[in-house]
Amino acid sequence: MKPQYVYTVERDSDLTDYSARPIVWEQYLDQGAADLERVAARATSIGGQFGRVRIARLAYLDEDNDLMDALDKIANLYDYEMPVGQAASALYDATCIAIGALNKMRGEK
Repeated sequence: MKPQYVYTVERDSDLTDYSARPIVWEQYLDQGAADLERVAARATSIGGQFGRVRIARLAYLDEDNDLMDALDKIANLYDYEMPVGQAASALYDATCIAIGALNKMRGEK
């Protein structure tokens, strides 16, 4: 799958009050709408009206079994009590799996 990008803004309002919160801008993902060039052009066009604009690459976690396994393992650490050493070992294993999966997504070895 071709990489997809979205842009985020610092505030969901052009007002600088405390109720404004960061948000991922609504956009389509098909027909090239999530290409980096198009997203960058749209992000540039809104300027600083909504605060800082950032571009993010989407990563679909449900499509990477290794990463999902690592996240499940981490989540399960909080489901039951276990000795500290066993929890640390399980967290280390899950972290290694997650790093390997992320590196694979980036095309690294």
